[in-house]
Amino acid sequence: MAALPTVVLERLVAASLGGAVAVGIVWLALRLVPGISARVRCWLWWLASAKFLLLLFLGPVVSLPLLPEDSPGLRPSDGEPSAALDLRASSGAADEGSGPATPNGVAEEVEKALSPPQAP
Repeated sequence: MAALPTVVLERLVAASLGGAVAVGIVWLALRLVPGISARVRCWLWWLASAKFLLLLFLGPVVSLPLLPEDSPGLRPSDGEPSAALDLRASSGAADEGSGPATPNGVAEEVEKALSPPQAP
């Protein structure tokens, strides 16, 4: 439960900074272009205000790393592609000429490639 105040504080800071940037951009745009109609000015201020609320109440952005940083099985070595990257050939689909491998075969190959190497 101690993490809740930290999350709330992080969202408040992120919303404040993002909203302040949006308000600054709107203010600068309205100062540089004085001929903007009142309707457009109103909508720009509403959008800048909505930026505060969206950042505050929407969930945080989730980062999803596609590959782990230290997976030697997925990186090519010496200019040669590794066997883990050639999923079609290892599942037998390339030999049959029937197209891509089945999803289960691909999932097994990816799981095998991501597992840590076993000692001999």
